Amino acid sequence: MWTVRCSWLRRVLVDGRDVLPRLLADDAALKGIEEGRLFGPEWLSSLGAVPNEYLWYWYYRADALAAEQRAGHTRGEQLVEQQRGFWSEPEGPEGDALARWERTRAEREATYMADSRESTGAGERDQEDLEGGGYDRVALQLMRAVARDERTTLVLNVPNRHTLAGLDTDAVVEVPCVVDGNGWRPYAADPLDEHAQGLVTTVKAVERLTIDAALSGSRATAVKALALHPLVGSVTVARGILDRQLATLPSLRAVLTSSAG
Repeated sequence: MWTVRCSWLRRVLVDGRDVLPRLLADDAALKGIEEGRLFGPEWLSSLGAVPNEYLWYWYYRADALAAEQRAGHTRGEQLVEQQRGFWSEPEGPEGDALARWERTRAEREATYMADSRESTGAGERDQEDLEGGGYDRVALQLMRAVARDERTTLVLNVPNRHTLAGLDTDAVVEVPCVVDGNGWRPYAADPLDEHAQGLVTTVKAVERLTIDAALSGSRATAVKALALHPLVGSVTVARGILDRQLATLPSLRAVLTSSAG
């Protein structure tokens, strides 16, 4: 099941002073960043925060659906075709594989959330976003920090413990952490706003239901997980999604073997 990162930038400290309110009050400055063009200055000002770009699918669900329907294909289908093209290219001279992969990765990054940017007129992605690299660089930064005891800050998936109020200690959360030779330690986080807390709690419940469905083989639990997902929001739609997936994916049928809850 596809989930979306539920995260919001709520403070920007410069010399110990939070400058985010000043940014949120400046429409021209907001239009200079990708999130400002994507969500619109008025909505960011209403939230009092800058959401992760994935949350466009939550806040603009009808627009997102219309954009997907106009595109005629999903992001997953696009990436499958791109990967097929990469692997079908004939081998070149030594070192050419890396260069071809870098071109493929750059294309993937450039077309990231293209549907939303086209729908909102957000334009092309910022160059610094294209040059950021993928999870491979995060993994290398993590290994370097631990192995060399080089203190750094990384956004990692870690057990919640007591980082976010409202979630149990075993819940996995994606939060900024300080990393060094002693391992990782999440930064303390202020409690979420009510609407953010509700969204995070709902998505976490959906994730756990999805795991339960896989472990139990229950199709009823899989329907429940889909129906409660904020991007689905309908039992009828959830059943239709699951039926189509079961009809086309033998591996899914092999897991979901029971109709009981």
